[in-house]
Amino acid sequence: MNSNLELIYGKKKRWYYNRKQKLVEYFRESFNEEPTNFFSSPGRVEILGNHTDHNNGLVMVSAIDLDIFACIRKRNDNMIILKSEGYAANKVDLSDLSI
Repeated sequence: MNSNLELIYGKKKRWYYNRKQKLVEYFRESFNEEPTNFFSSPGRVEILGNHTDHNNGLVMVSAIDLDIFACIRKRNDNMIILKSEGYAANKVDLSDLSI
């Protein structure tokens, strides 16, 4: 795992560990449980062709060194709860998928 972190974050590896610890603490405070999985999605910048990719157009994009970082834990109550720092929780009951 360390070599993958070096490839992704390079010299920012210590920053990643601190960020992960902060995320784990936020999860614990929010749900009183430990997260089991972590996910990262890289950011991207559209250099040319903004809003044309979904219309079969061409887009020139570039990955950037910012990402979205999340952790999860499986629930047994048929609920999905999305919580992000600075925002109210968004709850989805999977037993009621009406619009």
